[in-house]
Formats: sequence, C-alpha cells, structure tokens
Amino acid sequence: ETLGFWGSEGEWNTEFWEICEDRGWKEEKGITVNHFTKFLSKDPDLSREELVELIEALQGKRDVPISDSWARQSVASNLVKLRTRSDVVNALFNCLQCKDTGRIGSQELQRYAKLSGFDGDDDDWAEEYEDLCAEQGWNKEQGLSRAEFSVLMNDDAMGADEELKAILMELRMPQKRTMAHMSQWAGKSRVRREVEEMPRDELINEAFTSLDVLRKNLLGSREFRRYAELTGYDGGDEFWDEQYQELCEDYGWTPDVGVNKEQFIDFIGDESNSTDEE
Repeated sequence: ETLGFWGSEGEWNTEFWEICEDRGWKEEKGITVNHFTKFLSKDPDLSREELVELIEALQGKRDVPISDSWARQSVASNLVKLRTRSDVVNALFNCLQCKDTGRIGSQELQRYAKLSGFDGDDDDWAEEYEDLCAEQGWNKEQGLSRAEFSVLMNDDAMGADEELKAILMELRMPQKRTMAHMSQWAGKSRVRREVEEMPRDELINEAFTSLDVLRKNLLGSREFRRYAELTGYDGGDEFWDEQYQELCEDYGWTPDVGVNKEQFIDFIGDESNSTDEE
C-alpha cells in the first residue's frame, strides 16, 4: 500500500499468490528476510530515494502511498485497465483457452461455469455443454473460437463487468480459494445470498471496510471514487476532482482529510444514494 497498491483484501490475496508463484516461495510459510531482500533489490521501479521514503512511511513519518511503482505492475491494477467489457472478455478467453488448440473446449468452459455457479457433476456438465453447442451452433468437438466466446459473454445474463473481472482474478488463483459468482449457471451464489441477508447497517459497514484499503478509517478521494464508480460514476479523471470537492462542500467533509465511517454512514444511510441491492 505504501507503493500504490489499493485493491481489496481479496485482490491482495491474488496479488500475494502471484508473487509467491513467480518467485517459488511457499505462500503458507511467508517471506523470509532473504526473500524480502532479493525482492526489493530486483525491483527496477524502486529507487534508493523511494526506499528511504518507504521506511519513513512505515514509521508513520510520511503519508502513503509514496509512489505508484507497485500499482503500475500489480494484478489488481492491470484488471482496472480492462475498461470495456470486450477487454474483460478477451482477457477471460486468453486465460481459459486450451494452449494446444487456441479454443475453449468443454473442459475449459466447465472451469468457467463452476466459477459462475454451476454445481452439477461431470455428467451434468456434459449434458449442459451439448445443449449449449446445439443452441449456439458451436462445434462441440472443436470448442469455442474467440468470436463465439465473445458472443456468449456479451449477453448481460452472463453477469456485470465487475463479476467477470472477479472471475478472471479467481481463474489465476489456487483451486482451494475459488468461489462462485452469479451468472446464468447459478441463481445466486452462497456468498451473495449471505450478503443479501445482512441488515443495511452491516452492509454499509462492510462496504466501508472494503473501500478503506489503507486501513486508516478514512476514505480519501481515490477510495471514495471507487465507490462512486461502482455505483454509476463514469466521468473519468477530468471531472472527479470537481465532483469530490462538491460532495465535500455539500456534506461538510474536509477534502484533505477524507470521509470517516460516520460520515460515510450518513451519506448512504439515505437509500437514494445506494439501495441495499447495490
């Protein structure tokens, strides 16, 4: 976080697993001093000056983040760069495709379906896949081309862009960590049902905790923008500063300090700002 990582806890789990995989570390054992020393010494984006600033930030002598060197290379940040649904679908195809054929066959699509909530066994999937091939006009032996997969995924019934991004992240995680997301194959996942059953005040607390990635009990402009984008803001960088300033003026927040939990609760306590479903 001192170097610009701002993803959620789930995104960090993915990030950490990727680092361990790349470097041959044992995730469950953590990082040794030797590992950490080699990791920092081989980071071309971390200058000596930034290393000094990093130490000062960890000691509470400097505000974070001190740079965006981590964000430029992180898994979570790369997902943010997938701005259109087409970008996300192409990334999914690249992750799922069979390396030998360059297509998505029954086995590869089953992997996606399970992450989307399909809970049948292999026999159930074989029947499901055959039905899909018949309905969509796919060659079941060859599997789906990139164009055929795009047609399938561009159906809104396959889930929102953020759900597809979450599945994309989970495709790169160990099997033990994956969990189902809502799509045409699953009415509602267990996790989604649990969230929907939470009282509104608990939902608001959970939302604040997820947004507070720096764990400062404050949402600055960047963190609050994540909330805004998830609830419909699409003005981009050009208008966000102005939008945030106006919100601070309207609600009595201090822009340089940020929004604390009580202020956040007041802000979305009115369902006109966010419904329970959102």
